[in-house]
Amino acid sequence: MIILRGTESVSQNLCVKLSDRLASLNECKGDVRQAMTRVLESGLTVLGPEVDAFEGAFARWLGVGAAVGVSSGTDAVMVALQVAGVRSGDRVVVDALASGASLVALTRLGAQPVRADVERATLTLAPAALEDILARESVQAVLVTHRDGHPADLPALKALCDAHRVALVEDCTEALGAAQGGRRVGCVGVSAAFCFGPERTLAALGRAGLVTCAQAEGGGALRTVRDTLLDCPMDSLQAAVLRAQLRGVDGAILRRQSIALRYDTALGPLGVVIPTERSSATHAYCRYVIRVADPQPVRAALAALGLGEEALWPFGTVADPLMPVAAQAVQQGIAVPVYPQLPAEHQRAVIAAIASAVRA
Repeated sequence: MIILRGTESVSQNLCVKLSDRLASLNECKGDVRQAMTRVLESGLTVLGPEVDAFEGAFARWLGVGAAVGVSSGTDAVMVALQVAGVRSGDRVVVDALASGASLVALTRLGAQPVRADVERATLTLAPAALEDILARESVQAVLVTHRDGHPADLPALKALCDAHRVALVEDCTEALGAAQGGRRVGCVGVSAAFCFGPERTLAALGRAGLVTCAQAEGGGALRTVRDTLLDCPMDSLQAAVLRAQLRGVDGAILRRQSIALRYDTALGPLGVVIPTERSSATHAYCRYVIRVADPQPVRAALAALGLGEEALWPFGTVADPLMPVAAQAVQQGIAVPVYPQLPAEHQRAVIAAIASAVRA
């Protein structure tokens, strides 16, 4: 039994999930079944009309000239980097909280990551840190991660990259639907990578990713890298399932934003560091990450609800004096559920557990 102090109810055997893929699929299961049936009846399992249709639909939704489906988020990052001219031996700037997929992509290409600290407010690449690196080192590209659903400071980062003639590549794997100045992320860089893993806002049944570029003529280069150099095509089933869900993705993001607002209202007054949204930005809340000075009591309280401790940035910089903001975030960051189908009772339980732990 879990007694939630500070609430009007007592929950017995309440098990809160960080995400619920099945609930998401159930909302569009009719469309998903039709999509799967089309693929099975066509006999085309790789590329083909389903992939073409999804690529076109996604490009129109995002507002770019070309979108090319690939087999995973890691492959998407690799294709995006190669199109930007990254080759073996090149140096690429990444932020200190870069994901495993980004680092694996660089390793497979033989490129060397150059780490930079993040902004305290958004945990995205700090322009000042990038400026310092570009002033003293030669790099081929900057891989900009839009973290947890919030866009990085693209105007400042793009200006720095342009001034130093360095390619800017967007890693949008954590930020589908986020926007900066009215433009969705994935429209600014030389290329951009998206991931459709099982816990993403737009999720495949298995593994899938996608690469975009702003101009339609760039699609040829993306396909050449995908088909000839890396051989990482998207399969038809994933494309069909993703297209079936794409029409509902804006509504899903709105629901995430509503859930996030309730967290903001309840947790902000407690002294918990809640996600920041720049005035010019739209936060898509792919994750809702709080930061707590003493995180262990909060983690224990959430574990009692069934939320196991998740390593948010397992490859993040720890105790590096040159990257203090990232190091502190690794120690203090905690993710709470923000998936669109999150029951109100579960969110109340999470809020109560955090409040009780912080006040203790």
